Amino acid sequence: MQPPETSSTAEAISATVVIPTTSSISVPCSVSCKQCSYLTRHCERLKRDLAGLRVKYKAAVRKIRNICRRSVAVNTAVSRFLHHDQLDASRRRSKRGVKWSSATIKNALALHFTCGPTGYKELLSQNYPLPSRRTLLRSMQHIRFESGMLSEVFSYL
Repeated sequence: MQPPETSSTAEAISATVVIPTTSSISVPCSVSCKQCSYLTRHCERLKRDLAGLRVKYKAAVRKIRNICRRSVAVNTAVSRFLHHDQLDASRRRSKRGVKWSSATIKNALALHFTCGPTGYKELLSQNYPLPSRRTLLRSMQHIRFESGMLSEVFSYL
């Protein structure tokens, strides 16, 4: 059982509206000419907005690529003079519990011997990712100091 047709339904079936697309097609619809022109303007506005958003999207993608390139360049430059454990320590909030590599400890000992205790403390206060002085002293505990030439000490210098 179908509902009885009203005059507006009959007009909707017989009315045809040209929808602006790449090819003009006559489509029956129940939209008045005033509504059709509004929808056409709205569609054009949306197309302009879409074009603007595509431009912004491409600019954002370019910006992200540039940031990624710079990030890789910075990471490469930093990894040239910092060891992996120093990079890990610099990312952490605290340096407590960091397992320092022997290469990092050797470099830190060389800095400590070169700059002295005060200079090394200054580097630590400037948040360089270096082991504490106590860690350096612990690493030196196993060296036996006897009279004569200490060849083990030269390996740390």
